[in-house]
Amino acid sequence: MSECIPETWKELHDLQGRIAQWQSQYFPAAEEWELVLGVCEEAGELAQCVLKMKRGIHPERYNAERVKDSIGDVIVFLIGICIQRGWNIAEVLSDTVKEVLERQFDQRRIPGLTISDRSEEHTSELQSPC
Repeated sequence: MSECIPETWKELHDLQGRIAQWQSQYFPAAEEWELVLGVCEEAGELAQCVLKMKRGIHPERYNAERVKDSIGDVIVFLIGICIQRGWNIAEVLSDTVKEVLERQFDQRRIPGLTISDRSEEHTSELQSPC
């Protein structure tokens, strides 16, 4: 396990164990491709919800709570993929966060992507958890 996983993320590893038990009980034959498609399906539901919210369509149905639920569903499928591959989700996330926080987007602009001045001011304040 990565030595730079923040202590509070160890709970994420414990949660992964609980999901592994649930997954083996209810979906013992699940293959990785099925989990990947699950991620795509749930991400599509997230996108649909955000779009409907933006357009003001059925606000009683498409709201922040549904966005939150969709994000959670995506995470559960991603954890399932980590389980299949024998990866610790906390380590995967910690390593990725470390890399992301070291990126200097103001030095490597992406065409069509704009970052508000306010966001750039706070970029230097972010620190890697390691």
